[in-house]
Amino acid sequence: MLKSVGRYAPAIVAGSALSGFGAAFGRDVYRKAKNQWLLILILLALVGVFFSGLWLFRNYRTVSGTVLKKTGALIVLAASAIAVNAAALIVVFQVAPESLLDSGSGARLAMYDYRLFIDPPILWIVLLQLTCFAWGALVGIRHRSKRALAWEAEEHNAAFLEGHGLQVTDTDEKGNMRLRDVNTNTGYRLMEVLDVTGELEFMALGRRNKRAYIHYNDTGKFTDWTGLVEAR
Repeated sequence: MLKSVGRYAPAIVAGSALSGFGAAFGRDVYRKAKNQWLLILILLALVGVFFSGLWLFRNYRTVSGTVLKKTGALIVLAASAIAVNAAALIVVFQVAPESLLDSGSGARLAMYDYRLFIDPPILWIVLLQLTCFAWGALVGIRHRSKRALAWEAEEHNAAFLEGHGLQVTDTDEKGNMRLRDVNTNTGYRLMEVLDVTGELEFMALGRRNKRAYIHYNDTGKFTDWTGLVEAR
């Protein structure tokens, strides 16, 4: 129980015991509200909070992409926060102990009862949202350097292929890239990515036992093109 609960004790309905309320509430949630769509909605909304944090703190390649995706992230964050808090309050109302019900009607939750807002039920959902958002933001920040390196490598590799007279024509039925050497009019199909040696192995189309290799470094940038060689 949080120490801050103590200062609200005079405002709480007389005879309502504070001790054990959080634990009892948790058991009531599991027993009375399990398998309900509200709990599923809360989980989905928390996922939305996570991704909104990730999208807000991740870097983007263009200014327009940054504006569009971060605006979308703010919309997702607002919608997720509204959904998770509304669903959480409904669950609180459904499973609230009788000691929280208004003694006048016996069926209405006393909105002035501070325990509804300072005890674990609401605090948990707030902390969950903050945790999901912070986790998403941390993942987004960690992605920034990797994404920047990937964009740099992509631009470098496009310039590399163009400088060596190589054009990406299409992909085969398995999704493997096809190249064409404009200097020799030879076609190539990607056969394998050799991570150990840092090579892309291409098979020369219509050339028996002929191969070509593109070497790349640890950042994914192409460094060398062998041209047509004998198969290893």
